[in-house]
Amino acid sequence: GAEVATTVSSDDKARAARDCGADHVIRYREEAVADYVARLTGGEGFDLVFDCVGGKNLAASFAASKLGGRIVTINARTTVDLSPLHAGSRSLEVLSILLPLTAGIGHEQQRQALGKLVELVEEGEFKVRLDERQFDFSEVAEAHRHQASGKAVGKVSLVRRQFWDAAQ
Repeated sequence: GAEVATTVSSDDKARAARDCGADHVIRYREEAVADYVARLTGGEGFDLVFDCVGGKNLAASFAASKLGGRIVTINARTTVDLSPLHAGSRSLEVLSILLPLTAGIGHEQQRQALGKLVELVEEGEFKVRLDERQFDFSEVAEAHRHQASGKAVGKVSLVRRQFWDAAQ
């Protein structure tokens, strides 16, 4: 039921976002944060901003959120100034599955979340967009280069070709 706006860098990524159901597609290289916030929210900002880039993009997420808004990130490795959070009574939540996996904390919560995700995928309610290129585990460096190039449209996937080919 959410109205979804997303930022993209290319026409291919804009098409992919629309195919996944985005209501608004923002070309972040062509439109400043203040401009799309004004256009799409009347200048108020978004209730919830999900950031999966981190770094200086996290500061842009603060600017895009409304007063009292919520920012959720999966990449908080940054030295960004947090004062806009305080000044705007915004909240920041950092999500990571690494801690539960490595420290054994929250396994049950992760199991429940993944179970719900499986249900949504099976019901066709959750779409995963995979980049057209797949990489074997022996090609990890090439997969990283492809992702870093900005040309990937969707998630870059690693497959174990012997297993994958046998399963086909």
